[in-house]
Amino acid sequence: MKRAAITGIGIVSPFGLGWNAWRDGLRHAKSATRVIQSFDAFHPRGRADEAPLPSRVAAEIPDFDARDYLDPRDLDRVPRVVPLAICATREALH
Repeated sequence: MKRAAITGIGIVSPFGLGWNAWRDGLRHAKSATRVIQSFDAFHPRGRADEAPLPSRVAAEIPDFDARDYLDPRDLDRVPRVVPLAICATREALH
């Protein structure tokens, strides 16, 4: 049986990127929910005739730009979880 050693942890959370942001958010009992900023929750698909989302509050990841982790041409080809996973992996390795 092969053994593995976990030597780092990468956290991408609504409190921010990295261990310190996550720990501080929990330690100070902060709420990570806020008004949605990454898209228009009133017109989620950009059409004026469309009904708004039932909630306009979410736990988004602040200051996360997927273009910092993946080529902009590839962003349309992969689900959102891919740049999030790359970010968490980089956090774990540093």
